[in-house]
Amino acid sequence: MWSYYLKNPEFITLLNTENLHRGQHIAKSLRAREYSSPAVNVLGEVLASGAKRKLFRNDIAARDVYLMIAAMGYFYLSNRYTLAAFLGEALETPGALAHWEAFVIDAVSRTVLR
Repeated sequence: MWSYYLKNPEFITLLNTENLHRGQHIAKSLRAREYSSPAVNVLGEVLASGAKRKLFRNDIAARDVYLMIAAMGYFYLSNRYTLAAFLGEALETPGALAHWEAFVIDAVSRTVLR
């Protein structure tokens, strides 16, 4: 998701606009679930496999991990300009982006690992 957000910055803008409209357009789409369902399903399979091998917790929902990953990437990128001003640091440098990606991976790992 992080790579997709970085390669498709217009997607963040589209999400922001749609949320300003309270999701009224996406709610009409018959295909909206097709966008997240495959990712959630694959993530569920990975979590189940890891739990079976006693690597991952067995009480974690794929939906929740999906939301965690999406939220951490989306929030950082959609608010990077105001966050940069608040924090007084550049958030778009290659180093800053790599740091945040590693942080998200670590946070997700700590959440799912036993």
